[in-house]
Amino acid sequence: MLSIRFNRWTTIAAVAFAALALPGSVSAQTPEHPTDNSAQFPSSRDLKTLTMAGSYLAARHASVERDASSAAAFYRSALRTDPKNNELLDRAFISSLADGDIEEAVKLADRILLVDKSNRVARLVIGVRDLKQKKYATAQANINQSIRGPITDLIATLLSAWAGYGAGDIIHGVSVQVAAGTVASVVGPNGSGKSTLLKSLAGILHVAPGRVLVGGADLTNTAPEEIARAGVGYVPQVDDVFAPLTVRENLEMGGYLLRRAEVAGRIERALTLFPRLAGMLTRPAGRLSGGERKMLAMARVLMLEPGLFLLDEPTANLAPKVAAELLGEHVRRLAASGATVLIVEQRARAVLAISDRTYVLGGGEVRMEGTPAELAASPDFVESFLGGGQRRV
Repeated sequence: MLSIRFNRWTTIAAVAFAALALPGSVSAQTPEHPTDNSAQFPSSRDLKTLTMAGSYLAARHASVERDASSAAAFYRSALRTDPKNNELLDRAFISSLADGDIEEAVKLADRILLVDKSNRVARLVIGVRDLKQKKYATAQANINQSIRGPITDLIATLLSAWAGYGAGDIIHGVSVQVAAGTVASVVGPNGSGKSTLLKSLAGILHVAPGRVLVGGADLTNTAPEEIARAGVGYVPQVDDVFAPLTVRENLEMGGYLLRRAEVAGRIERALTLFPRLAGMLTRPAGRLSGGERKMLAMARVLMLEPGLFLLDEPTANLAPKVAAELLGEHVRRLAASGATVLIVEQRARAVLAISDRTYVLGGGEVRMEGTPAELAASPDFVESFLGGGQRRV
């Protein structure tokens, strides 16, 4: 027994199919006009196009009426007919997410990243999948390349607790002390735990065992927004500004915990430390240079006047001259204003030049620590980080 169930979306798809097929599927059958089979029956290629078009039209109608489940089903149906259509792939992915079909969204996210490695939503979905499978290294890499900001950082915190991924899985027995008004740097090879250390201090990753003490206050495993209230400012390596917003709007966003009357004064103070931004207040952040974006990211964090700045590779992807200016002028200026700065950097020579103390991480542990002069006198450090044979910093 064959049972066929209809709903409004299958009806829309059927009507769309019929309407699209009608012009080429009807012929007059008279002696003067014999039957033309090629006109009566569309080719298999035409049928595929018509099927895709009908499914697409039904999906668009479902989207308009906010029926995510039907939209996702029809977009996936259209995608099966035209699997190389990237627009359909994106729509099927987003609709599946809206429908809460995470399993299907993960499959589509994998396909999206094959053709668009920069898709941050797909990166986030794959990162969640990796966390669930306890693939911590790849999860960290994917989430770091996904959509970032206070909300996604909070999501990352919740996910890390759910999946059992915390700082203790990456770093072990790391103890870092930074005095007020000084710059302490953390260097080491990729994967050594540098960024994990900062994220644990910012409340993004779970700390177990261990403690995070800032100014005598125990902030261990405190939510990121509460850590911000306690005077800790975190500048991530990527996605550190709101690109569509102007420079002024970014600074105002940085003062989200302030009273309205305080915002203007804090902006003025931030501009005294980053004067180049003063002439760019109406410019969208997405149009700034790499160095200017980093200045804005630090100025935005400065809006809450934190006592401790956590800077994650601020010179990444910057030209050497711009990187040297950012470190030598602006990072040191933060410390000179009385703030404490803990900075993670790959440019060992440049960061040692502005540091009061440096920690060397390897395999999630502190391998060396000391003043720049002490480390420059270490053959192992020189060989690994300063190019060998050069001991002057």
